[in-house]
Amino acid sequence: MSRNSLKSPKRFLKKKINEFKINSISATRLELAANKLEDGHPLKAKLSDLATIYQAFEGMVKNAYDDSANDLEKLYELLCKHNFFEGCNVYVDGFSSFTACEHKIIGRIFIYHIFNKVTTYKSSSSSY
Repeated sequence: MSRNSLKSPKRFLKKKINEFKINSISATRLELAANKLEDGHPLKAKLSDLATIYQAFEGMVKNAYDDSANDLEKLYELLCKHNFFEGCNVYVDGFSSFTACEHKIIGRIFIYHIFNKVTTYKSSSSSY
């Protein structure tokens, strides 16, 4: 943990919760991961604490604020309910990587398509 994160633990925790959301990690998934570990494992308590903090944060902001970190998850849920892209050609162009949540969305969009095309950008400094 950096020295700056110790000065502002609220900001640090908000950043971590946003990272969880971007990677489709819910508080429930953190708790399930903690429960899979043996009692006494050092990561078990940390995961459980993070799940509790995450749940408390979500409870506080759920009805009071529109958290933009939830936008991709809301989009995924919307795509599960409606076939917006059914019968359409879909092109995804110019990206070098996708987050876990973006992968879920792209997968959901591609379920209904006759033709799908994904091209990615490969920088000269990349190693893949």
